Amino acid sequence: MAHENNVRVVLASGRCPSLTNPEGEACPADVNSTEAVEIWSDYLVNRTNAEGLDGVNLDIEGGILPEHRDDLTAAVMTLRRKMLERNPLSQLSMDSFCLPTDPTRSKFYDWVELTDIVDFIFAMCYDMPFMVQNIYSEFYETAWEFSEAPLVQAAFPMLRRGIDQHIELSINITSKVVLGLPWYGYEFDCTQPHGSQCIMYEDWVNQKPRPSREIDLKDILDISRGGGDVTDEGEDEENAAKFLEYNVEGLRHEIWYDDAETLARKYKLAEDFNMKGVGWWTVDAIYHDDPADDDVENIQAMWDALEVFSLVK
Repeated sequence: MAHENNVRVVLASGRCPSLTNPEGEACPADVNSTEAVEIWSDYLVNRTNAEGLDGVNLDIEGGILPEHRDDLTAAVMTLRRKMLERNPLSQLSMDSFCLPTDPTRSKFYDWVELTDIVDFIFAMCYDMPFMVQNIYSEFYETAWEFSEAPLVQAAFPMLRRGIDQHIELSINITSKVVLGLPWYGYEFDCTQPHGSQCIMYEDWVNQKPRPSREIDLKDILDISRGGGDVTDEGEDEENAAKFLEYNVEGLRHEIWYDDAETLARKYKLAEDFNMKGVGWWTVDAIYHDDPADDDVENIQAMWDALEVFSLVK
């Protein structure tokens, strides 16, 4: 059915080569072993072909050590070669970080070489304050201003910085970079209110965020529609993000998220820079298990927001 609708289906893998498990193990495992790389790449190619899939998406987000940076690149190159030998039309993609030159991450991955090897990278531009807090803090002049800042996971200025960093690395964003955006938000316990403001960090010296949890957009919209316990909601225009505050048994909660309106601004940014595509994590975040509970109007708005991005490049 997917192929009838011009949709590709790929196998996702977040594991590194292993000498003891063909499927791979948590990184770094045996990524520096030529034998392990052969076993791992053969497994992925054989499984992809056996299941009639169109390729592989690598989601290797952690565990790589700086000394294994080149080993990972070599492993991806081996996988690419084997995939093309078996099926010249197969697709290899890799999830990457929104800020490719972030010093806390770039020492583990050679994004220039990796991007050249794969068909495209999926730049995960979400969860950003949790991963790059040292860079996030550069947007604020004082420690207190930083501690009060909203925990926006796909802040508009950060997206622009990420695009600029790819360009600075001479990565072709038109043919190689898909902008990944969130279809979910984060809910924070307001454990330390400062007047009307929920501070961003419980411990700004060590950059420890407030207690938080992921929350799907469908659940955020359910809270918003419920209305009774909602005390405030609106938009941070600078960061292109929505917020909602509500009370549960006397405890104040704050949610930061994207909706169709804020996502449209970010899709337009990708369009303005002629990026290869846009994507999200995840589609099912807007759908209930029971379709009768779905917010049909908002679901349609989420899809309509994509109209600002041209699929023809």
